[in-house]
Amino acid sequence: METCLRRSARLARCFASKAEIEPITRPRKRVKRTQQTSSPIQSKTDGPSETQPLTDVTNVPSPSTPAKSKVSSPSRDKEALLLAKGFKSVAGVDEAGRGPLAGPVVAAACHIPLDVDIDFVRDSKKMTAARRELVCQELTTHPRIRWAIKVVDAGMIDRMNILRAALDAMAGAAAALPGDCIDFLLVDGPYLPQGWDTTRAEAIIRGDDRCYAIAAASIIAKVTRDRLMLEYDARWPHYGFAAHKGYGTREHMNALRLHGACPIHRMSFAPLKAQAVRHLPKVSRRKKHVAQAEESFCPDKQQVC
Repeated sequence: METCLRRSARLARCFASKAEIEPITRPRKRVKRTQQTSSPIQSKTDGPSETQPLTDVTNVPSPSTPAKSKVSSPSRDKEALLLAKGFKSVAGVDEAGRGPLAGPVVAAACHIPLDVDIDFVRDSKKMTAARRELVCQELTTHPRIRWAIKVVDAGMIDRMNILRAALDAMAGAAAALPGDCIDFLLVDGPYLPQGWDTTRAEAIIRGDDRCYAIAAASIIAKVTRDRLMLEYDARWPHYGFAAHKGYGTREHMNALRLHGACPIHRMSFAPLKAQAVRHLPKVSRRKKHVAQAEESFCPDKQQVC
């Protein structure tokens, strides 16, 4: 027993002396470092860059808000270039009404001398109806501007398909212009109408947004077609042609389900094929009604000025 006590005292003295020589070091706790985000403003010194507190926010560029896109005005550069190459006159041609389920497709060709400038001429789809009417009035009454239109009715669209009908309408409108007004033709879209090749015509995608002459033609074509749809609305009021101009809106589709198709509906279009429409008129009756409506605005489906 005494031996055990001596041994314990010896061990205690040994541990005490060790503690004096080597202090006990506790294990260090791991501190999770958080990544500090640096300020965009740093001091301009020769040494390493140090983050400065953001005190003055007036010099910090704020995220720029995108400006509202202005409606682009079509250019006359293409016309000026063609005239400089030796062409005597340049005209533009465009169509309106490829997408609707009812009504005709209308094309207009327009020649405007380079020194004649009509304000607010641009793509007709980017204009209000009231603005289109005013600009169309200026275009069609100006003594030096020449224009022509061609209307292709729904029955012809069903027989030809809409692409051929639109190209046929553009070819007819261009052919109706006087010869001295159309030495070169600018066409909206990727295709040239029949009778025109690349030596005397150019197809321009989004031409109504880029070329002045095409934009003017698009306005005349759109206003002409809208007026025709107002005539059709008076004849068949339950379809709402005055509001939607023949496009496949919900109101129009509901009217088709209730009343079936009328003589100016395009029966080759998928929505009319897909549903069983009632009261489909005979072809002879269709021709009679369409001719009466179109002659009230443009006799012989073609008007030249």
